[in-house]
Amino acid sequence: MGTFRCNHDVQQKQTDSMAAVALAAFQRREEREESERRDGSSPETITVARRRVASMAFNCCQLPRREILRQLRGGEDYGCRLVRLHGSSEDRQSDTFRSVSVLDDYIYRPHFCDAVSLYEFAARSFRRLKHSGTNQDIFYLEGHPLYATHCVGMHLAESVPMITGFQIPQWKDDAPTSKREQYATAVLVLFRPFRCVDDLLGGERNTIVGG
Repeated sequence: MGTFRCNHDVQQKQTDSMAAVALAAFQRREEREESERRDGSSPETITVARRRVASMAFNCCQLPRREILRQLRGGEDYGCRLVRLHGSSEDRQSDTFRSVSVLDDYIYRPHFCDAVSLYEFAARSFRRLKHSGTNQDIFYLEGHPLYATHCVGMHLAESVPMITGFQIPQWKDDAPTSKREQYATAVLVLFRPFRCVDDLLGGERNTIVGG
């Protein structure tokens, strides 16, 4: 009985901790939305509601636009994830990790995805471990940080890419040139298949570098 009570207490503490984290996150979101309303910069109520419903109804994935552009430009720090290599030692002190980004997955995508845009690739694919007998057609190309251990998997149902980082400016004929260039850069990167900057703009590299 004492053992059961101890396990129950541990589970109750874990539940209480998870509830506290969820409540804190909800409160932060409410505070952020209230702050945005006071500043006059918040989206309309219907827009917020649609975002919440979409996040619950659909499988979503993130497309960090700012980090993707930083990596494409080169010479800048950009965000990535650390992945523990399959088969690393059980001793956490000697674990081996590799840094990998969304853009790494796309640039080194298999050849059967040559004509697929970044947006479509993010919606349809995910990274998974290789296994013995895995079809080589779904291997990442050499140069991918996880080439030796991972490959591409395909969702049965497409996820919804959520573009994060900063907002894509709306296209307006009377908009400043800088805004129109930012819009054009975003559209090219998201919807035109590429493996390097030159694939996007040929010799006009300065346009995307400044975008």
